Amino acid sequence: MSKICGRQYLRALLKYEVKYEVTADEAGGSRLRVWCNWDEYQRLDRRHFGLRVLITDRAKWSTGEIVAAYRDLKDPGMLAIRP
Repeated sequence: MSKICGRQYLRALLKYEVKYEVTADEAGGSRLRVWCNWDEYQRLDRRHFGLRVLITDRAKWSTGEIVAAYRDLKDPGMLAIRP
């Protein structure tokens, strides 16, 4: 679990607890509890999640033209082929 949570944002986002239980008959076990740090999720959502990086070979286009072309391509009515 520590290897999984060692990634860039997961260390602060995912929390876990491992409990080892030993019973009278020595046949104990372990229990894993995992949860999400909601405050960290909201911070990541505002700052990082949902961002897009647009790459184009249209060097002469302005940033506004690139974004407009991207939005046109994402428009379901544009380039739509339906029966």
